Amino acid sequence: MPSGPFAAAAPVGLQAPEPAGPIAAPEQTPAAGPSPVPQPAAEPTVIPPSAATPAPAQGAGPFAAPASAAPAASIPPSVPAPSVPAPAVAGHLPADAGDNPYATPAGPNPYAAPAPATVPAADTDAHATGVRVRREVLGEESRKDPGGFGAEYDDFVTRVAWGGTWARPGLDRRTRFLVTLTALTAGGHLDELARYLRAALRDGVTADEIKETFLHTALYCGLPAADAAFAVAGRIVAEEGSQPGKPLPEA
Repeated sequence: MPSGPFAAAAPVGLQAPEPAGPIAAPEQTPAAGPSPVPQPAAEPTVIPPSAATPAPAQGAGPFAAPASAAPAASIPPSVPAPSVPAPAVAGHLPADAGDNPYATPAGPNPYAAPAPATVPAADTDAHATGVRVRREVLGEESRKDPGGFGAEYDDFVTRVAWGGTWARPGLDRRTRFLVTLTALTAGGHLDELARYLRAALRDGVTADEIKETFLHTALYCGLPAADAAFAVAGRIVAEEGSQPGKPLPEA
């Protein structure tokens, strides 16, 4: 096929590929770069203990800023509080007790029971009056057992009850008898009621007055109490031989 400037152009169309063979041009492949050199792993950074962040104080929140550790030299040494001596009680602590408030008392025990005091003159007069009034009311001595277990109690009753209340001038003896019968009925003290019923009848209180007293007592102290009082009074009146409206003869 002629070549040159006037050569006919090759027909445009499909062209057969050039046959591959040993003389074919090799396929161009990109040139590979140099292989990377492996780098050694970085060693972890070690923080010395002195530079570690101090832990928050106990009770602080989890987000509280850590407190900076102050040097030991900045903390002042603790100074013990001055000892305050215990107040001295004259006669109660020994001389060498010092600050010990629990030392054994050197003098008399301040908590010991006081010695029995002597009976003042006024109480002596009240006792003598009580002996007289009790004998007039009940017809018996004021102290049943002067040397027994209840000697102090008998003395107390003689001075306070008979030498005090019963001897007061505000009420006459008849009124005090009726008040006492009412109180014993309300309290259910039937043995004492029988004794004071006999004393009242012998002192001039009539059976009718006793009956009216128990009727009035039933209104304020209850029917069972008055019922028991009427039973005791009926027996005592029968034993003493009293008739309603008539006082007992002098004993």
